[in-house]
Amino acid sequence: MRATLALVLAGLVAACAAPTAPPSTTGMALASPVASGSAGPAAAESGEPTTVASTPPSIGPGLPTTEPTGPSWTARPAQALLVGSAVRVLVDRLNVRAKPTVNSKSLGIVTRDNVLVIDSAGPFANEGYSWHHAILVAKNGKLPGLSEDLDREDAVRGWIAVAKGSTDYVRKLRPRCPAAIDLAGIQNMLGSELLACFGSNTIELTGTFGCGGCGGYAPGLSEPNWLAGVFTGNWLSIYPVEGHQLLVALLLHFPPGSVEAPAVASVIRVRGHFDDPAARTCEFSMVDPLRPMSDNLVPVDDGPAELACSQKFVVESYEVLGTDPGFPFG
Repeated sequence: MRATLALVLAGLVAACAAPTAPPSTTGMALASPVASGSAGPAAAESGEPTTVASTPPSIGPGLPTTEPTGPSWTARPAQALLVGSAVRVLVDRLNVRAKPTVNSKSLGIVTRDNVLVIDSAGPFANEGYSWHHAILVAKNGKLPGLSEDLDREDAVRGWIAVAKGSTDYVRKLRPRCPAAIDLAGIQNMLGSELLACFGSNTIELTGTFGCGGCGGYAPGLSEPNWLAGVFTGNWLSIYPVEGHQLLVALLLHFPPGSVEAPAVASVIRVRGHFDDPAARTCEFSMVDPLRPMSDNLVPVDDGPAELACSQKFVVESYEVLGTDPGFPFG
């Protein structure tokens, strides 16, 4: 998915303090996040990933590519965690709330078979429920094709209760794998799909490096910053850049002491992988979603933190093929 979705971690900051316990609910009378209907336990959907055809990219003159036609390796086994995944609603009606609490304002209702994308590294535990921040992307039980950007500004988004105890309110959808490995094919893939389709195998992509004017700030740190950070500007965009409009497709992560980033506007053929071993060292905290205007940070559990970092593309090597004359500098 493109930059606007911030690749799951735009709202995350690093944990420096000891883990914060979920808010206590002793003695509280709680309303249900489920408007009506119920569902029994449901495991993450299993089976082979589906292969989805994508529109061939415009590579541009004089820049050949050696990208393979499709993945030929065994996909990584499905993860029960929902970080960077699409889910289908199992209950008749489910509230989308401003905060992860049943006492928060409802921003909308999603219904059975609606599809949402999980865009936070939760879950956030509160009131006996597991909460995730999510965006509504479809109403027919299926994800759109890989050619469609899922992050629409007018979409219903907020916190949903994904489970209470052993009762699941959503089920994870199987990943969509592209028919060809190129930026056009992967730019709208979810983090969990990148990991499931490619595992830790080396893939090769061609595009324009850099993002003039990109950047940002979040309080605290993400550790290690080279892998967990999201404000580096090290984006790979579809080549050629047309009308000075970058179509940022993938954030590149350069291991320290290994390979340095190329000059901005360089057209590169880059080789790298997901599921880097350094993901096991990742630590995050997110601003307390119950008190978003405070300085209170809530640590993310080790499992979701590792999974979020496993969905990052780590550079092994690259070669510079030229310079993109349409690159917008700032």
